[in-house]
Amino acid sequence: MPRPSSKFMIHLRGIFHKHILRHLIKPYGLYCKYFNKPYPYFDSIDFVPLPFNTVLKSNSRVHEGEALAMSLAHSLGLPAPRMISYGDEGSERATIVNELDQCLIRLRQFPNPKGEHIGSLADGPIPSFRVSGGVIPLAENKRQFLSNLIGLHKFEGNLSDILDVHHDIVLTHGDLYCHNILVKDGHLSGIVDWECAGWLPEYWEYTMMLFQSHPAKQKNLWNKLIEGNPGFKYAGEFTVDFEIIGATQDGFMH
Repeated sequence: MPRPSSKFMIHLRGIFHKHILRHLIKPYGLYCKYFNKPYPYFDSIDFVPLPFNTVLKSNSRVHEGEALAMSLAHSLGLPAPRMISYGDEGSERATIVNELDQCLIRLRQFPNPKGEHIGSLADGPIPSFRVSGGVIPLAENKRQFLSNLIGLHKFEGNLSDILDVHHDIVLTHGDLYCHNILVKDGHLSGIVDWECAGWLPEYWEYTMMLFQSHPAKQKNLWNKLIEGNPGFKYAGEFTVDFEIIGATQDGFMH
């Protein structure tokens, strides 16, 4: 029965995978081309070929349980690949989240020319995947903004964690989930898809980054990193916002 490794060994192997094995990918491709050797291609970018008929799998969903299950299946004689090693360098994701937080600080430093006014930079409604009708209407303040979100839906939750707390109306990307964040060499390299940008309450950016996982469910690594970031101070707002989503889910488009 395969046994879990120590955190130290997992971290050490993760460093080896990232800084040694990944650097073999390009030379191996050139070797295959020069000597006219078959070079394996995969439909998924999660898999990359390495020398000696080995493959490196890498994505945010890989975990040690998968590696142990594969190793056990192989040892039982099932047609499963032989698992050589599992590693997780770990610090790369935290670095990216910290760099993202610095970008948000800079974004929020740009003053709202209309004070508490909520709307797009073109002074119109803001496109959004999680509201009824697909747009956030213009609002003069946060109270009107929440009223617009709830609309005609029946909402019995307590809005005090949002209404009773002061929130600046800041410049917001509005859809900062993993698919809109570009990474290169372990660092944030780009933020794309500014379709949902506008002037919004300061908590909105963070609750939108987490909206795909309900607080009652098991949180994925992305959520844990965001909630552990120094810029995240909106636990109460996060809970209320998900109650609003639950009450208006027929308009939840994402």
